[in-house]
Amino acid sequence: MFVRNYIFVFIALLFFSNCKKEILSPHLLSKNQLDLKPSSANSNILYTIHTQTGTLIDIFRDPKSNFLHINTATLGHSVQTHIGTHNSSFTIKNTAGTTYRFTLPELVQRHAVNKKPIKTAITGTISVLQDDIVLFEEGKNNTASGAIYTIKSTSGTSVNIYRTYKIKWKFDQLTRRYKKILYSSIVAVNTKAGIGTGDTPADFLIKTTDGEFRFNSNDIANSYQGNNTLQKSLDGNIVSISLHGVYLYNTVQPIREIKRESPIENSPTCDENLQEKLVYDINTEAYASNPVGSGTFSIKKEAIDGKIVLYQQHAYGPGSSAVDYEIITPEGTFTFNEARFSLAKDEKKATNLTGWVTIKRNGVILFDEKKTILEEIPPLCTADFSRPECPTDSYHSESHTNRKRRGIGSYFYPAAAPSGPPLVLRVKFIGGCLLGFRHLIANTIQTWTQYAHVTFKFLDEASTEDAEIRIMVGDSSDDIGAYSAIGTQALTIPAYHHTMSLPVSHYLSALAGKTPMKAVTRTILHEFGHALGLTHEHQRGDVPFEWNKPFIYSVYETVGLTKDQIDRNLFEVFDGDKSAQYDPNSIMNYAFSPKFFMDCVTRITLNYDLSSGDIDFIGKMYPKPTK
Repeated sequence: MFVRNYIFVFIALLFFSNCKKEILSPHLLSKNQLDLKPSSANSNILYTIHTQTGTLIDIFRDPKSNFLHINTATLGHSVQTHIGTHNSSFTIKNTAGTTYRFTLPELVQRHAVNKKPIKTAITGTISVLQDDIVLFEEGKNNTASGAIYTIKSTSGTSVNIYRTYKIKWKFDQLTRRYKKILYSSIVAVNTKAGIGTGDTPADFLIKTTDGEFRFNSNDIANSYQGNNTLQKSLDGNIVSISLHGVYLYNTVQPIREIKRESPIENSPTCDENLQEKLVYDINTEAYASNPVGSGTFSIKKEAIDGKIVLYQQHAYGPGSSAVDYEIITPEGTFTFNEARFSLAKDEKKATNLTGWVTIKRNGVILFDEKKTILEEIPPLCTADFSRPECPTDSYHSESHTNRKRRGIGSYFYPAAAPSGPPLVLRVKFIGGCLLGFRHLIANTIQTWTQYAHVTFKFLDEASTEDAEIRIMVGDSSDDIGAYSAIGTQALTIPAYHHTMSLPVSHYLSALAGKTPMKAVTRTILHEFGHALGLTHEHQRGDVPFEWNKPFIYSVYETVGLTKDQIDRNLFEVFDGDKSAQYDPNSIMNYAFSPKFFMDCVTRITLNYDLSSGDIDFIGKMYPKPTK
């Protein structure tokens, strides 16, 4: 029999990223493993063939001659009946090419005659094959990293068996809370293209505590031509993997894994399509340790309840007793010593902590999860003029004015007649402005005037003339944030108060080469878009995505923003004048990672110039003279 050996390319979409597998130790099918035990404690047994009916066939090395012997250790009447119809052949071979072939019926016959071990002429390092599937290679672990088991053929093709996890979200109307539901699947992934298949396919059976998954070599070939993977939704732990009734992998005491459902306060994040999410890896090679080593410490979060766990991985040395690590959350601190914890490879520790993680090494911060996440979120930019003399958008809400909140079109200035001079909007800096930054702002906003019948008139700081746009830039050390009143909203703000903020610190950072200058000019274009009456493009009523509101609230509230501020900048819908359809390239969009959306796939990237949609719409609201 020949097994078709087509590649499976296992593509994990991420959030998120990259789909992690069930965390188990790799299985080397030998006498040292608990999953396929030898029939006795004989230390010379190299490998034991296990069948589903309980037959055990020991392959061992004679201590005197060093030749391999085969012993049918366990047989019974019903077992013989089953084996008598078995169509697989087995081969033992060494590196020199010497082989010994047999079938299970042949062993049954010999056992019935003399009940003695079968002697072979094979010495040296061996491998054991079932047809062309590799059962055992002496001194080798064929299981790929992260896989539960790897089915390897003589042609080099490997089919990796994984368990994958995915979190799905359900909103409970009764409790008004999101629930995480953990789903799992078994996936078979072929790693190398091959040729041909015989008349008799190789039939594989994967059993779990909740069901079974059958496939054969034809399925593998056909799947390669289709979606590149074989996959079946099954919960529970994998109990066994077998080929024609012979175990390739088997567990002794499978533990039933129950599908868990848990209501949570925090939001879904798009990289939580796995059972555990990696938070941070501590690589001890990066530090001067004496003695050097101890490998990698992995800090992970369980997807369902957010509990933090710690793994010791890839241990190769004793570590340094002078090095202490701290895992710190708002709930407390978990401390461990590099030397003591690294004594047990693949050891796992539960910390019983949840929340944002800070990791320290001898008091020095290695990782700050909160800071890392906050660096990925866009700053909110619409002004929150919340003082009584500076009414905000909320001032115009129904609770204040007994009328519906005004939409997009309500904040545009009356357009100048296309046949006449352009609309003049006066600009003044409050508190002064660095000359270079002033010139950058003035030059950048001319982009708007190319397409809108508008001109910006810059007033001297000492001028007593009123200005519709009054800019505060702060100083070099003050990151005051960028924001603006929306169009005619600025007319309700007292003349002594700014209507826009453009931090000079961002400009100075760009001059120092720390940030790109195009990021500064993009901010200027965006805020002057607000000043012309544009609201955020992502606040249209027809956006083609669903917000991941629990995640967004949890992140922004961490930096002290209120739910009202978050709603105002992200979720509040404007129904006034707007362009024909949502424009993902608009300068008025924020950049959002997939974590912001319930589908865990949508992504909005920054555009650093006006889009064609921006140009068309601003030309419609402030039409220029026709040629």
